[in-house]
Amino acid sequence: MPIKPGIQIEPISNSDFHSIDYEIMGLVFSIHRDFGRFWNEMIYRNELAYRCQKAGSENVATEVPIEVSFDHFIKFYYIKVFLIVLPQIVLPF
Repeated sequence: MPIKPGIQIEPISNSDFHSIDYEIMGLVFSIHRDFGRFWNEMIYRNELAYRCQKAGSENVATEVPIEVSFDHFIKFYYIKVFLIVLPQIVLPF
């Protein structure tokens, strides 16, 4: 049963990943500092997507389609991920 993501995820080097991850985690901690805790996860996710776009990341998504197929059956699902930045970084929900 093939499962295809609706976006293309490109491999990057470990050093590039750590650099991007460091920037994103800085935004995560600033949101936690500004908002505090006990908010709904959707609020944090949307705020992080907004701040990533504001910081210059063009491609940011909080939900991605996947295609599941078998013989003549094709079904599209939308999975919630915490954040996708660029086509390379996927942070799980």
